[in-house]
Amino acid sequence: AKPGEYLGDLGDIERVEILRGPQGTLFGKNATAGLINIVTKRPTQKFEGYLQAGATNDEEYSFKGMLNVPLGDNLAARVTGFYKHLKPLFENLGPGNETGGYEQLGVQAKLLATFSDSAQLLVMGEYRKADSTFLQLFPLAVNSNPYIATRQIQVLGFTPEFGNHTNHTNGIAFDTTEGYSISANLNIDISDTLTFTSISAYRHYFVDAALDTDATPIGCQQGIGCTPNPFGYPVYFPTKTAPRYPQTAKYFSQEARLNFKTDN
Repeated sequence: AKPGEYLGDLGDIERVEILRGPQGTLFGKNATAGLINIVTKRPTQKFEGYLQAGATNDEEYSFKGMLNVPLGDNLAARVTGFYKHLKPLFENLGPGNETGGYEQLGVQAKLLATFSDSAQLLVMGEYRKADSTFLQLFPLAVNSNPYIATRQIQVLGFTPEFGNHTNHTNGIAFDTTEGYSISANLNIDISDTLTFTSISAYRHYFVDAALDTDATPIGCQQGIGCTPNPFGYPVYFPTKTAPRYPQTAKYFSQEARLNFKTDN
């Protein structure tokens, strides 16, 4: 339902496939014009791992890691994870929160069971969560009407201009997403020409967001009350409830297919 369900910090990539033309047979009805297929690595019988860290001069930090562990001759597990944090970039002069920052984390675990040379089962679980404060309107210029422009500057306490790193709101701004999924992929080579595949999957996704719609410190906000408007600024967002947009999406799918291949 939302592209954000499938976006996140990419890692542990085995290959990226650019598939042109209709791909509905294997990847669903929305792949009529082609597909970008990002394939992550499967567990292997080799013990390995890595850890990466990064930092920037505007207080952004990131960590990423992977651990692959053989659990026997026919069983292996692979776990990857990441964490990212950015300190808010925009100061808020009002009682609302500072904006322009985020915190993201995610983990993915895979278990591969090899029953024989012709039968494999891959079970995968994933969890991701992201909190962002980028969802906020910013005044980038004064109003073209001189009267309104004067009131605007009085209300905000500064002159709006491009490149401004200051905001003045009384409402909160946030964008939160959280999702998890689990899937099982069973492949059985029935013969040299015939392969059976079964894919079972469940996905749960939640998103919630709020912003200060008028981008000023005046208006009625839940938990704060109504702020007076002594300057008569002609924008006043009167709501006693938080302007939130929570949505939840749940999916279950079961796919079974029989693939036939021949050199003839």
